[in-house]
Amino acid sequence: MRCPRCTQNTLQTRELSSHATSVIQCQACQSLWLEKGKAEILLGAQAAINMQVPTYATPSNKSCPQCQQHLYEFCYPRTEILLTGCKTCQGLSLQVEKINAINKLIKNLRQLSCQHCGTTNSVDKHSIAHASCVSCGSLLKNWFDADGNLLPATDIAQTEIERKIHIESDVDDEWSNVSDVQLEYKFCLFAMPVMLLIGFIFNSSEMGAAIQRIWLTMPVHELGHALTAWLTGYDAIPVLWMTITYTDSPGFIAPVLLFVALLALGRYALIHNNKFGLILVGILLLLQFIGTFILSPATSDMLILFGGDGMGIIIATVLMSSFYYGKDMGLYKGALRWGFLMIGAAAFVDIYMVWFNSLGDASQVPYGTTGGQYTDSYRLVETHNWSFNQLINRYFYLGNFCIFVLCVVYYFGLQKAKRIVAQRER
Repeated sequence: MRCPRCTQNTLQTRELSSHATSVIQCQACQSLWLEKGKAEILLGAQAAINMQVPTYATPSNKSCPQCQQHLYEFCYPRTEILLTGCKTCQGLSLQVEKINAINKLIKNLRQLSCQHCGTTNSVDKHSIAHASCVSCGSLLKNWFDADGNLLPATDIAQTEIERKIHIESDVDDEWSNVSDVQLEYKFCLFAMPVMLLIGFIFNSSEMGAAIQRIWLTMPVHELGHALTAWLTGYDAIPVLWMTITYTDSPGFIAPVLLFVALLALGRYALIHNNKFGLILVGILLLLQFIGTFILSPATSDMLILFGGDGMGIIIATVLMSSFYYGKDMGLYKGALRWGFLMIGAAAFVDIYMVWFNSLGDASQVPYGTTGGQYTDSYRLVETHNWSFNQLINRYFYLGNFCIFVLCVVYYFGLQKAKRIVAQRER
């Protein structure tokens, strides 16, 4: 048999007393020809399996000294050790230094059973610190030391706890009740724009605008009157299409109830570490203090009149914004957020379009009487001496500010949804 490496020299048999076997060696280039079964004797069964010629091996220009077929080249798994072998007779041509390199690799190789999924991993001991399970991806250093020895049970438990804490800390608690985050992301993306579009379509027709104002806008409008009255220290009772207020003398019951409700909201925000909620409650308490103890009765009456559409559009903004928050509360669990979103969008569009249309046509201002009572606009102009431009611009600019707030809420709500989706995918 001729050497497949130098082609001209004849291979000779050489006895290896250390392994009680013989090998075939070229006396010129010192390369070895290992017949089938010899690799297992020299390096062990596992190494012999890895040295079988794989299907993806590359054909070479060398010929097998036994069966004269083409030899194929391939690398020993996870190394750059190039081997040459025959697919037909399973013989191997390699140098002594490559055998020594493989032998050293085998000595450093550790068979580590992943404590998370049970998969066996063949890992060089020098790579354990940064190796991961081929099945579940868990870091093997969580269970094995640098030599491949299993860590004590207490250490394994500690690393497992740390791993879980790290993973769970990335998931927002507010979204813990959301089972399908992909669907919730789509809701966050489309719900508010679509609901506003529907509100605008309804408002563009005379009948749709009438239904919208009577059944959806008016409750929000009257609540705006009442909330402004409570913030300025007066009792008020909102009903479906009117608000009973007592602006001739300060009240007691409604302002106290509002104060207690704000304190309760502040406590809830503090328990849940909600900084935005604490700031909002602080602002509302400051406004109630100023409105109750500093403002004159005439100013309070003016604000209560303005608060119908003014506070109403703010309430509509809050109702729509609630869609993006409170997923750990009844707002999400009971689907109440969809009702809030619908009412908020309908009221917002209806109120805003009145003052938007009034910019170019002052006849669009609700001026005069309705239901036998003077409108808010009439009383603001006639009693508090507002001009028509002041009346229209103040409502219009407030509406634009609320649009800006909605854009901010929509943007950050959508970013949060994207972040949660990415976290769940990880």
